[in-house]
Amino acid sequence: PVGTMGKENLHPNLSVKHQVDAIGGPGSLGGKQYLQPQQNREDRVLGEASLQRAAFEDRVARGGVEGDVLQVWTDYYKWAVVRGGNASSEAACVAERACAELTADPEYHGDVRLLRLWVCHAEQAKRPQKVFKDLESRGIGIMHTLLYEAWAISLERQHIFDEAEAVYQIGLVRRAEPVERLQGRREAFQDRMQRREARKRRVPDGEREDSNVSGMITAEIAAAKYNAMPQAPSPSRP
Repeated sequence: PVGTMGKENLHPNLSVKHQVDAIGGPGSLGGKQYLQPQQNREDRVLGEASLQRAAFEDRVARGGVEGDVLQVWTDYYKWAVVRGGNASSEAACVAERACAELTADPEYHGDVRLLRLWVCHAEQAKRPQKVFKDLESRGIGIMHTLLYEAWAISLERQHIFDEAEAVYQIGLVRRAEPVERLQGRREAFQDRMQRREARKRRVPDGEREDSNVSGMITAEIAAAKYNAMPQAPSPSRP
């Protein structure tokens, strides 16, 4: 028995530390290690994540529910974001894989779900405007406001203001939907440009944006990326 073994190993001439070490100490039984509760929880979480990831991979391989593999990739990406954030390596990898696979099928080129995945992928790119220009040239998402607002915002962040205005104009000429939202984005952009010009007249260099303008740009980026995206679903098999 453990209790008997512990008593037999005690020695009056050894320090308490040495006697504790002799019978195994905290985290062990008779010298045998056992998992702490925190480690057990972490292992369970990792195990559950592995099972969920495998379920998504299986659904992707089988082409999704009723052939809608785009929805499977969308759900997979949202699950990865919930686990590690949209800038996590796993989320970035899922978005890149999804875009590469789905773009090969022209059936999805007009689907806003594919465009959303591309916008999330572009956010991690060194030159996002190049990604958006390529999408526009291939006719992917060109009738959706999301393409033009995300593209223009990426240009504005790099202070390429003339091109940002031109992108808004292209989207409005095409009557991208919802057109009211795109009109609102352009008006907000023009308002920021007017205030920027006013600051330049007050401050010689005129290069530093105040916190209010930076905050509005950040809010518009968030709206462009995640507009109308539902919560991440369970990855259970159909």
